[in-house]
Amino acid sequence: MIAFFKNNKFIIIIILSTIVIIGGMFVLNEVVVSIRMHELRVFLREINKETMEMDELGMVTKFKLHRGLYENRIDENELSIEEMNIAYLITASEEPEGFTLSRYREIAGPILYIINFLRMFIQKPPIQYVAGPVENMDLAIAYYYERSKYYRKALEKYDAILARQNIDESELHIVLLHQGYCLSILGEYEEAKEKYLTIIRNFENEAVAITAAMLFRYLEEIMAEVKRVKESDESPLLKSEKLYKLIAFEEAIDILDKVTTEDKTSSEKVEYLKARCYEESGRKEESVKLYQSIIQDNHESETAKLANRRILAVSVSEEESEKLRELSIKNNALIGDDSFGDLLDTAARISEYTENELQEISETQTGTTDLPEATEIVTAVSIQQTPEPDLEKSDVEAEEKSFGQFIEDSIKIIDTEIEKKEEEISKKETEVRTPVPTAGPTPKKPSVTMNPEEEKRPFTRSVRDADGDVVRIEYYNASGTITGIKHKDAEGRTYKVEQYDEKGSLSGYFIYEFDENGNPEKVYAYDSDGNLLSSE
Repeated sequence: MIAFFKNNKFIIIIILSTIVIIGGMFVLNEVVVSIRMHELRVFLREINKETMEMDELGMVTKFKLHRGLYENRIDENELSIEEMNIAYLITASEEPEGFTLSRYREIAGPILYIINFLRMFIQKPPIQYVAGPVENMDLAIAYYYERSKYYRKALEKYDAILARQNIDESELHIVLLHQGYCLSILGEYEEAKEKYLTIIRNFENEAVAITAAMLFRYLEEIMAEVKRVKESDESPLLKSEKLYKLIAFEEAIDILDKVTTEDKTSSEKVEYLKARCYEESGRKEESVKLYQSIIQDNHESETAKLANRRILAVSVSEEESEKLRELSIKNNALIGDDSFGDLLDTAARISEYTENELQEISETQTGTTDLPEATEIVTAVSIQQTPEPDLEKSDVEAEEKSFGQFIEDSIKIIDTEIEKKEEEISKKETEVRTPVPTAGPTPKKPSVTMNPEEEKRPFTRSVRDADGDVVRIEYYNASGTITGIKHKDAEGRTYKVEQYDEKGSLSGYFIYEFDENGNPEKVYAYDSDGNLLSSE
């Protein structure tokens, strides 16, 4: 072997040198691509900072959906589906695939000098490495808190951005708009109105002023309606339900905490409404515990379906996302929700984008001095409320462990229920396969009549083509009147959603447009006559 190397030393050196050169060229090319893609991302962020179309879509849609819920034009089921679709549209629009900001960060500078030195000899302009401004990452963190419904933390971050001396106007009106939105959700209406009015007065020639005016109008409508509901003589349960639909979550919680009922259906409704208010105001761990309690008490109810969909929705922005998603999947094995599969696919895609966003924030903060550690986000989303200033680290860890243990315990309970269900099914199948001999003819089995109360439930119907693929899903209310239809294309994507009024007449529809990768990128709203109302 030694003799072989000695005799072929020159050839071996040539081969090794060739491998090193090719490998070096490959790395150089990868670094150039990474730098170029980083420049593109920074450029796109600057454009996004100017327009903010998708974020504005999310804010406006929040009010639109809840107004539709309050006016009984959509139900909780449709609200969950549309919220998930909008969340996916927003996250997908913000996360280009295939590269990260931190790739080759350590060697990009030295290699860039070498590349530019060589480009000088062939009279090519030098490649520039554009460093993304720190302000953008501050905004990214604030947006993350806001989308995760930790509005107090988002407001703190927005205040910190406004406190900087070098903030420009294009960033100022974006921050003011998001502050107004967060304050609106928290029920601090007067402060929210001031933010919107500041934008309208000082940025009247900017597109953001239109969004601010829309949100201001929605807010005034909500304030008037909230006041009317609170002063009405309606029952506390009905009041709290209306306040929840009006995004007045704290007011609804105050009433729900005082509602007492022995009726199981009403009690279930109280727990669900309370959980929804907790979720929307950032108290997600409390909401998940209530949702799971509803499911374990009666997994055959319609409320259990809604509760499990919300657990899935919570999973997309929580540290315990994988465990929560696992819990929701196991829950559905008991519940049998036909719409759960579509929501699960969407939730998985949103979670992927969210994880990439957190990774990017964590990596980009390395080496900076005026940004919080990346663990700030992980800590904030892993406890049930925004942590108080005097909350000890051990207390935070205890709460994290407590919630994680709650999920584990819930999974074990559901696993036991699934095993019981499978045993019952197996037992019934065995009884059918092994007939019991009788002395005479088998008596006619009496027909089973459903309890009238069981019949009066909303239901769905899937329509399939000749190949067995679902082409549309029809939604009906408890009276059997159609309330909506989801149309699916050959790839199984929802491309059209029709909405019907209480009489079963078409009230309008949405058309979703997809990009070349099959991701939804735009939605068009039409009235019942096919007239275009908006495109966002």
